[in-house]
Parts: sequence; structure tokens; C-alpha cells
Amino acid sequence: MGFEFFLLIHIWLVSAENDPCGDFYKFACTEKNQGKNDGTGSVRETDQLERQLLTAMQTEVPQVERAFDELLARRPDLQQKISDDAGCWFNRTTKCESYNAGVAEIRGHFAGQFSSTNGLENFFKQALPFSTYSFFWNDLEIINMMNTAQSRVDQRLVPIERRNYVRDTLFPQVRAAMDKVLQGLPDGPQKQKIRERLQRVTIVTEDCELALLDPNAYYDPSRGTDGEVMMCLSMLYRTDSLFSAVFLLSHELAHSIDPCNNPSEAFSGVTQCLSRHRSLGVRNRASSAPGGTPMCEAVCDWMAAEVTAELIQTPGHALNRNNSEVALGIANRFPVCEFSPLYEPRQEGAAHPRIRDRIEFGASQPMIRQRIGCTNHSQQTYCPLNGLPPNSENPPPLGPNGVAQ
Repeated sequence: MGFEFFLLIHIWLVSAENDPCGDFYKFACTEKNQGKNDGTGSVRETDQLERQLLTAMQTEVPQVERAFDELLARRPDLQQKISDDAGCWFNRTTKCESYNAGVAEIRGHFAGQFSSTNGLENFFKQALPFSTYSFFWNDLEIINMMNTAQSRVDQRLVPIERRNYVRDTLFPQVRAAMDKVLQGLPDGPQKQKIRERLQRVTIVTEDCELALLDPNAYYDPSRGTDGEVMMCLSMLYRTDSLFSAVFLLSHELAHSIDPCNNPSEAFSGVTQCLSRHRSLGVRNRASSAPGGTPMCEAVCDWMAAEVTAELIQTPGHALNRNNSEVALGIANRFPVCEFSPLYEPRQEGAAHPRIRDRIEFGASQPMIRQRIGCTNHSQQTYCPLNGLPPNSENPPPLGPNGVAQ
């Protein structure tokens, strides 16, 4: 009897891991599914990223050494600085025997530093004494030399063609889908204002001054006319899934019109619904994190789900794929689960809802559920654009095709 009981439990657990229509977090975060190819790409594991990054960095060593030697040959001021600096730079208790020994030690340290995932930008900060570091790091030619090397590394890992695709093709598609969602708002000046604002937001794909192993994307309201979406190369390096890219672009673009950055009642129906315990259960309370409140983050997650739902049913779009691929794609929107090396436990006052809730919430959108192949409701309440009836926790009934009636 005991064996049969544990066998049934095992079968139930395996079934849950394979069923995107049940506990979607369990489905998304099982080892079998997490980060797997969804037909558009996959999410890379940290050890794979580190190996690729180190290979790309080490390839730069000969070029940087040559560039440094050429720079010294035509810069007597740098030669004098090295000659004048007291002691051996990397072993402060030993006197360097000569200028050539000092130069050789610098060149040797390039190779050592390129064997670390700390990145090129840390070379001068970690290696040289403060006086020399200040002199070198304020030298425009040295800055340009290091930036050029970093750009070559970035190009190997995130090709220009992919950055251009995200900026010139995917971002306009996301914006058009978001505008289509906004057309469902009641007519009036608020609707017109946020639709116009949406069209003025631009996008930048750059390194964001972050290490390539530190994935991030964000909306910066201080840049451009109405802000810019910053899609950091570190995020494009972490995942090449278009489902993930669409979610990130949608979420960050939605910040330009969310209640924090664009105060209005346009999303009042959504926010009232999102505050219910069967939805994300968030409140519009203050957050100690920069950029907004849990409610504003939840609105942006909601909008990202709506945009995804639009694109997965658009004929010819890269996200319009079969049921199993859509399920994996929705799972790939978040490259982090609670057991992931990138996961950080949610702190009190954090802006974002729990990662478990955010992953489950993405699968609550009715069109997404239909494309996954579900004919039942999600564990979380779906929130329509204009909200649910007052005091109603129950979602509308599903039709025979799995879409809410």
C-alpha cells in the first residue's frame, strides 16, 4: 500500500510538470522545461554563458596587447608615468628592475584579467595603484582602446544584426500590438494621450554599463522625448528567445504609460482587478525600490501578457507557433525561477510581485491559454482591460475553444 501511494504521488508530480494548464510555475520551472528552445530561441545557463564570455575575452588579449604597445610607442607621457611610478605595480614590496619590466607586467596582467568574467572594464580598477589608475583611466586614448575591445567582445556574443532586429523590427511590432490593446479603452482625452505618448518612446540596445552576466532591461523616463526602453546587451546575451524579448520590451514600454509614470485613470479597471487575491493580489503601496510600486509593475506584466496574446495570433509572426512551443515560450519569458542562481528572494518593499506569481500570471491570459491548449481557467483570475464586475472574483465562463465568453 505504501509503495502504491508513493507511486501515485510520483505520477501526479510528473503529470504536473508536464501540464502547462495546471500549475504553470511547476511546468515552467521543471528542469525538463526551463530555458528550453521554444522554436524562437532558448535561455542560456550561467555556466554556458561564462564559457562563451571567457572565450570571447581571451580572443581579445593579443589585439589589446598590440594596441597598448602601439600606444606606448607614440606616447612619451605614458612612458614617463610608468618610469616615475615607485615600486612594482602588482607586487608592492618588490622594486621593478626597469621600465621594460613594468610594461611587461602590465601586458601580462591583460592576459590574466581576460581570464576572468569580471570583464575588461575592471582592468585598471583592480590592477593599478590609484595614482596610476587615475592617470590611465582619464586618458581618452586608453578609454577608447578598452571600449573598442569591449565592443568586439559584445559583437561576438550579441551580433549587431540581432540588436538591429530587436530595435528595428521587434520593438515596432510590440508597440503596434500595445496600441491595439489600448484601442479597447473608452474614448476620451486619456486614451488619446497615452496612445500618443507610446509612439514617442524609443529604444536603445547597449551594454548599460553592466557585466554581460548581469541581465537587465529597464525604462528610463529621463531620456528622449518621453523616455527610452533600455534593452541591455546582457539580457540579449542571456536569452535569444523572442518570447522573452517580447515580454521584456512590452513590460518596459508599458512603464511609459503606467500609473506611476503617466498618472491617469486609464487602467483603473485593471488595477482594481489586480488587487484581488485570486489575481496578483498587489496593492498600490509605496516601494523602496526605484521606478514605481508593485501595482505599476503588475500593470506592466499584465500589458506584456496582452501584447504576447496579440502576437501569438498574428499570421506570420515569429511567436505564432504550435501549442507546445507557445507553452515553452511563455515559460521562457522569465529566465529566473526560485532555484535559479539569478534568483533573489523578494524583500519587503520590493517593487515586483513574487516571481512565482508573475510566472503563473503570464499563463492566465485567455488567448495564451487557448494557444497552449488549455480548456480550463488558470489558478489566477484574468483581468480584462476594463476590469471585472464589482465584488466578482469569478472569471467569465470559458467557451468550447477555451476562450472566455
